Amino acid sequence: MPDTVITVRGSATARYAPEHAIVTGAVGFDGGDRDLVLNAATLTSDGLTARLEQLTDASRGPVTRWSAQDIHVWSERPWSAQGTQLDPVFHAQLAFTATFTDVDALSTWVDDHARIEGVAIHGVSWGLSPEAERAALRDVRAAAVRDARERAEAYATSLGLGHVQPIAIADPGMLGDAPGEGGEPQLFKAAMAADVAGPQLQFTPSDLEIAASVDARFAAR
Repeated sequence: MPDTVITVRGSATARYAPEHAIVTGAVGFDGGDRDLVLNAATLTSDGLTARLEQLTDASRGPVTRWSAQDIHVWSERPWSAQGTQLDPVFHAQLAFTATFTDVDALSTWVDDHARIEGVAIHGVSWGLSPEAERAALRDVRAAAVRDARERAEAYATSLGLGHVQPIAIADPGMLGDAPGEGGEPQLFKAAMAADVAGPQLQFTPSDLEIAASVDARFAAR
């Protein structure tokens, strides 16, 4: 009796508590006087980066690293509703990022700096360390393979067949049977809840979700 070929797609999902938060934002000012605009941006950015430097410790945190661009200054001449060109408006802006490993320190820092004129907090994203993310990806891939084997065994049992033997395993769509959905495990960034009811902003991240799928082919008899 020839082997029966069973092709399945296995999948797995796991959740992990985030290990750090990356804050992105910018310092920006605009006005009709270039020097005043540049001075305001410089003073504000100097204070912001000095505070980040005080908090930075690569191994202990609460900030493990940060970066800030050079201040970019440009001008434009807007048009009035009547179609006449107005006096120049000068802009000065600096973008920054900072990685926090302590949620309380993050909440305090964002709450303090969001109140400063010219500072805009664009967002907070959560993640794992490179080592933890690689380990999580290995685990979820392995779980997807186990799921594929369990599916194949269930099909074989329903057909009255015995042991299944793996023939091929691949990222989704690479066995050539149907278009895939992408083989790389997907890391879904944690959502962020911010409690603004109290006297200070508080962040409560949800877990990170990592999902992976795999296509596999088995022979059963």
